[in-house]
Amino acid sequence: MKKTIIPISCAFFALATLNSCKKDLDSINPVVETENGNQSILNQLSSMPLYTLGVDMQESDFLDDDDEGIRKFNNLDYAMTLGLIEITANYPTLVSAIKTKMMNNQQHLVNLLDFASEHTAVDTIMNNIFNNRFDDFNNGSWKTYINNNYHYDTTYVPFIRLANVDTSILNLNLHPLVAAPLELNEDVFTELDDHVPIWYKDASGLSYLSSVNEETIANIALPVFVINNGFEGDENYSDFIIPFNPGAHIPGGSGPWNPPPTHDCGNPYHYHEEINLKEFSIGEWYESGNNKSEIVFNVQNTKYYHSGQYAWDGYTLDDGNDEVSYRRAHMVKLSKSNLNVVQNSNYIFFSPKRFKQYMYQCFDIPSSRSFIEHFHISVYERDWINSMKPLGEVRNASGTGMSEIRSNRRFQNEWYYFNPATNKSYDFLNRHPWGNYDFTVVNKGMFKSTRVAL
Repeated sequence: MKKTIIPISCAFFALATLNSCKKDLDSINPVVETENGNQSILNQLSSMPLYTLGVDMQESDFLDDDDEGIRKFNNLDYAMTLGLIEITANYPTLVSAIKTKMMNNQQHLVNLLDFASEHTAVDTIMNNIFNNRFDDFNNGSWKTYINNNYHYDTTYVPFIRLANVDTSILNLNLHPLVAAPLELNEDVFTELDDHVPIWYKDASGLSYLSSVNEETIANIALPVFVINNGFEGDENYSDFIIPFNPGAHIPGGSGPWNPPPTHDCGNPYHYHEEINLKEFSIGEWYESGNNKSEIVFNVQNTKYYHSGQYAWDGYTLDDGNDEVSYRRAHMVKLSKSNLNVVQNSNYIFFSPKRFKQYMYQCFDIPSSRSFIEHFHISVYERDWINSMKPLGEVRNASGTGMSEIRSNRRFQNEWYYFNPATNKSYDFLNRHPWGNYDFTVVNKGMFKSTRVAL
């Protein structure tokens, strides 16, 4: 790997308060030329500290990883990020085309290889950067280089994605920022939590470097572009379930819950039961260095109708990560010292009390064979800055087919329980054949759940 650094001169606005940082926008007060005319950065952001690449932030702070394969992947993502910064600075026609394409699909994605085929200026930009950064590039084609090397656990396709988490304040007319999908090393930036570097650069030569996380990026109205790895056709795919449905569960998994149902559903032996997570551990580490791991327990229940179980008709249970408003129903942050350490839990995966009271809530695990395909549990490593990858499937509301569930992850293999390739539903009957039976599975750690009566 060449050590040549493509100069992205210092600073930007940091969306976190750092005691160690640096220059203050109050003293610089830069004016940014946008499609709407002059727009002061200070109109968007309050006074923020700045970084200088090579001084108080090093490339190694977001490129290094103990895994050589991830290091190589990081460098590819960074090279494309540098190209994207150049595009946003000096090619307004390309920026306009990117915005148009990403807003024409549900995931706000643009296939970068396809886009380059339509706009040859992208090839020139990327080829120059790749030639400066990779010893084995040899004045070749960046697209060929990506096709040959953009592989980790599987082969990926690079996309440009709109990373803004609150599109209600988004102003597409403003000059875009560019984030890298690479977390900063929290051993170096001890004040930060889940931050990635982000740049502003324009044709006048202004260039600012900072960092954002999921909370701070929510306040940004300027478009934020990021390079993400995904799969061919992701930009056209919409038939999947995002792990969130705000109207059908109590966010946070806590009360006030509905009271336990009292109706016997016409069956004196009918049970009202819950599925509880008792213990878990993780046996794989998906974060760089000692950055904290974000483990999400996602529960998805699609609409279900059965003549004898009216309670489920028209309701969707989702007690997993809230991808929209960021109220995480059950996310656990663990440090690396907790690798392979058993964590006690009293998290309730399933309970009739989590449905809004409307009709009699009747659920009997032994007799609900048709119901189980409508219920899904998955546990994964969440990465907010990255695009959605498949988690598994669940029966759709009509019962005519399966719908895919996806979540924000860097790599497809960043799951703990259960393997997305085979996770078609939660197998109540075989995992919980009777009350108080502990189901334990060891995949990438340990997962123990039990079935208990209310």
